[in-house]
Amino acid sequence: MVAAIIFALFLHFRNHWWNSKLVSGGYGVSFTSNVVGMLGAFGMVALAYFFIDYKASSMERSGDGIFAILSMFSAISSVGIAAVVVFIYQVVAVISVWRATAKPGVSFWTKVFCRYALILNLMIAAVALRFGAGGIIFGGILYLAFWFFWGKGRTGVQSPRAERVLPAEMPKTVKEKIDSVASGGIDLAGFSRNNAGEPRLADYVQRVTPSASMKKRVHIAPDIPAGKLASAIGSRHFKAGLKNQQPFMLLDDSGRFDGKHGLLVTDEFFDFSFPGIEAVTFSYSFHSDGFDVKGQSVYRGGRKCAEFSNFKGDDLAKIFGVFNEFFADRDAWWRKSAEKGDRNAQFKLASSLVGNKEESMHWLRKAAEQGHPIAQGNLGTYLTSSDPEEAFLWLSRSAAQGNEHSQRRLAGKEFDSYRNKTGITI
Repeated sequence: MVAAIIFALFLHFRNHWWNSKLVSGGYGVSFTSNVVGMLGAFGMVALAYFFIDYKASSMERSGDGIFAILSMFSAISSVGIAAVVVFIYQVVAVISVWRATAKPGVSFWTKVFCRYALILNLMIAAVALRFGAGGIIFGGILYLAFWFFWGKGRTGVQSPRAERVLPAEMPKTVKEKIDSVASGGIDLAGFSRNNAGEPRLADYVQRVTPSASMKKRVHIAPDIPAGKLASAIGSRHFKAGLKNQQPFMLLDDSGRFDGKHGLLVTDEFFDFSFPGIEAVTFSYSFHSDGFDVKGQSVYRGGRKCAEFSNFKGDDLAKIFGVFNEFFADRDAWWRKSAEKGDRNAQFKLASSLVGNKEESMHWLRKAAEQGHPIAQGNLGTYLTSSDPEEAFLWLSRSAAQGNEHSQRRLAGKEFDSYRNKTGITI
């Protein structure tokens, strides 16, 4: 059980160490992680050996009683715990070295030598897997159970991403599937996609005219090379989410022109991937935080998300200036449409005003009053602590339209008294 908990925690926090310097740094970091992995492996094996030896001695002194049985089980479990920890050590070491040698500028023989040396790590990992299989399997089951019952179903404000903007050329069946998953079963037809006249980033990127020196690095749909696009997506930490996206633009900052480093813009995401900088992926569907360009560095909300090496500052200022123009025009369009009574625009505007709670709540209530199911659910969630009776009202209206998020919220004990009054059952 202890081994299972250790492995489940490893799976839970895997995204944190994936973007950490431990597994994304250079030679020094990867070498250090490998050495630490080896020393840690031998240390855990040594501790397990001495513990088993100690327990074996205890069994001899205890005879055949209950204490002997307990000693036997604890001795066996120590092997599983050590094996799981050793397995994790080796996985981290292998990934660290592999990613370090995948960076631009690494010579062929350096890459071959370093990766060939990983055979020893893989052999140790295989042995650890043999002895720690039980802990790894049950750890995976424990993680999945935790994710299903808590991570997936936890309550809170429903993400505006449920109303994601989908490209018109996407097959209808795929659109329906994504809409159903994203909205918790709600039919979003009529207000989930771009309204007529709403600014689209796909149109704005067409305004970018790269200089002669940048034409090999600036690729705009539909002229993004398929091989380079596949390489760019495959090297991203968020590649699972990007595979189903429609690409708009690729800024290739890699030394080998393979697209592995730089910026990938899709119909929903900006994905930054640069050596030495924590990977950044954010959805712009409902948030309009602009970019600040300082030389070859790009910032968003005060956070550095890019450090270009092969782009000039003037070119970057023009490109990101187009992105900022899109954000400004879209915000203006949302506000204008919201003032005219468009409930979808009201909801989007409310979701974008993260720094102005009062105005955000104003537009969220406007959208909820017009029957927007997600706005109703989010409004109910916000009001749960301050006015649970009104919160129950809005969540009930949202749940009545099939919003599973609101239905889960209403099942909470805090609404038992209101549910008994109204006779509503969830």
